[in-house]
Amino acid sequence: MRAVQLPTCAAFEVVAAYVHRAGFNAVVVVVYRPGSDNATQSLIDEFDSLLERLSTYSALVVIVGDFNIHVDDTTDTGASKLRELLSTYGLLQHVWSATHRHSHTLDLLITRDDQVVNVLPIDPPLLSDHSFVVATVGCVPFASQSTSACQMRNWREVGVDEVAADLLRSDLIVSPPDDLESMIDSYNTTLRALVDKHVPLRTKQSQERCSARWFDRESKRLTRKLERRYRRVRTADPQAAWRQQFDTQRHLFQSKFTAFWLSAVESCQQNPRVYWRTVNTMLHPPRQHDTCKLSAADFASFFRSKVANIRTATASVKPPVIDPRQAPPLSQFQPATVEEITRLINTMLAESCSLDPIPTWLLKRLTPHIAPVICKLCNLSQNVASC
Repeated sequence: MRAVQLPTCAAFEVVAAYVHRAGFNAVVVVVYRPGSDNATQSLIDEFDSLLERLSTYSALVVIVGDFNIHVDDTTDTGASKLRELLSTYGLLQHVWSATHRHSHTLDLLITRDDQVVNVLPIDPPLLSDHSFVVATVGCVPFASQSTSACQMRNWREVGVDEVAADLLRSDLIVSPPDDLESMIDSYNTTLRALVDKHVPLRTKQSQERCSARWFDRESKRLTRKLERRYRRVRTADPQAAWRQQFDTQRHLFQSKFTAFWLSAVESCQQNPRVYWRTVNTMLHPPRQHDTCKLSAADFASFFRSKVANIRTATASVKPPVIDPRQAPPLSQFQPATVEEITRLINTMLAESCSLDPIPTWLLKRLTPHIAPVICKLCNLSQNVASC
């Protein structure tokens, strides 16, 4: 929690603090207006300036305090101006019961109009001439910070030499099958078994986070490194280095935040629609919503309907005229060689998908041992196709 510097107001006293914790940010403002005179225009103007300053925060805004304005009186001019002002900034006042011994609502709780607030029943004043107002403010963690379990492998632990040795002792190398189906099955089974043996799957709890676009990852990484060093040795010098880097990181984040949004706003001043969308994003980040997962049936239904629509739209079109042309026949392929397979493996990109029995980078490391197997697979495929 840190203090928020606000402009000095003559019509009322104000103090504010920025509260931060995991998944929750809020600016809490306490206002006290002494006296019981009617609200003047200077009071409304100063409160307008305060709200304008608070509107620059994207965090939750909570304004509480004794305003000494009869907001329950529909004929009160000051209360009407206050309601109009709150509506202008998208704010809502939540206390409507009497909070003073003379049966007026003077103590207010103000938040943004989309914030969930539940004000508990207000009892008559006891120790003071004002009632004690208690309310709950909704605090829902962002969906991007939810914790999920995932299975992963620590590929840093894999020993390529050990994997190669087990591969050379496997039936895939010692006694490979002679038919294509058995060869493919042996290839996939053997490589997956080697991966499961040397790099087993582990379940890890991960917290999904949505980093800001101006986030400086290198500075954060250095801060965490210095923190771990201090917690390991617990001496004064590492602690001082960690705290100094933390202060540097905080100032760097603030400067990057300011520079990023200044650049974003200035770049779209010629387009009012994009300009106001950018400002709205800066002040009110979009809420996180759970995305519905697309099932395989939905995916297949979409493409079936797409094909059916194309056939319906082209049903009355005449078939195309295809002129035959002379071309030399291609009756057979030349058998693949180990040298060709080795060259292809070494030149291909190290990209993989979940269907691969082993990642491509590991396959490239095992090229001297796996190239003859892939070569035999290619030649068996040609023989089956030619039969």
